[in-house]
Amino acid sequence: MQVKKLNRSIYRRSVSKSNSVPKMKSIEFVKDNMKLFLAGGRVLLVPLVKFPDIRVLNSTQRKKYHIAGGFSLDFEDSDEVYHINELLGIENN
Repeated sequence: MQVKKLNRSIYRRSVSKSNSVPKMKSIEFVKDNMKLFLAGGRVLLVPLVKFPDIRVLNSTQRKKYHIAGGFSLDFEDSDEVYHINELLGIENN
C-alpha cells in the first residue's frame, strides 16, 4: 500500500478558513431584528427575541454601541458583552 504525504500548507489553509470567525463591522436594527454587517460584505439578521437585554433597549440606547476587534459587541446602557459566536448561535467548546 502506498501512502501519500500530506501537504501541510494546503491543510493549514483549509483548517484556518474553516475555523475563521467573521468580524462585525457595524449593526442596525430593523423591527425585531438586529442586522450584523460583517467583514467581507455579508449581512445577517439576528432575532432580538434571543437577546432580551438588547431588545429592551430603546432606539437611542441601541445607537450607543461599541464593537471591539470585530468580535464583541456591547452597549453603553447595558452590562452585557456579546461575542460574535453568541450572536451567530455558534457554541464555544
